[in-house]
Parts: sequence; structure tokens; C-alpha cells
Amino acid sequence: MITLTITPGPSKPKDLMSFLKPIIEEISALSTNGFKVLKNSEEVSSSKVYLLGMTGDIPGVAELINHAGHTSKHGCRICDTLAVILRTTPYFPNDGVLRSLQSLIDGDSVR
Repeated sequence: MITLTITPGPSKPKDLMSFLKPIIEEISALSTNGFKVLKNSEEVSSSKVYLLGMTGDIPGVAELINHAGHTSKHGCRICDTLAVILRTTPYFPNDGVLRSLQSLIDGDSVR
């Protein structure tokens, strides 16, 4: 694993994608064009680069996928279950159906 970015601060960045966009563009170019390692003008290696995954803590991953977070009405990013608000705290009394990739891409409709 290669760490590409760590966003510092006492608070999260206003626009996480502004940090990630140059990295994603570079990886996209390397996956299309590849790169060559030369030694004494001779090619030693030729490769392409692909992004296999991204990770972070729960709030960080929610930010990566533009999810409202684990305390929102649609708090689970993996299943389709709605929160019940008890006083001011959301909880999830029912097991939800696993979400499809397309539902994550499309986002949640307002319920």
C-alpha cells in the first residue's frame, strides 16, 4: 500500500476532491499510457498503474463516496435501511437490503 495523501488539520478540508483530483488524473494517465523505467538508455521495466482501492476511517470513507455519514437518515453506506431518531440520536432497528453499486452511484432519493 502506498499512501498518496494525508489531509492535515484540526478540521476536514472543505473540498476533499480538490486534494484527490490531481492524483486521480495522474493515475488515469498512467493506466492509459503506462510508464517505462530506463537504465543507461535501455528499458528495464514497462508498466501500467491502476487504483485498486481507497480507505479511511468511517467519516473519511463517507467523504470519499459523498455519503452524508453514519449519523444521517441513510446512515449505512452498505445497506438500504433508514434511521429512527430517538431524541436526537439515529439508530437502525432493522437489517437493510444490501445496496447495489448503481444505488451508490445514483444516491438516495428523498424519503
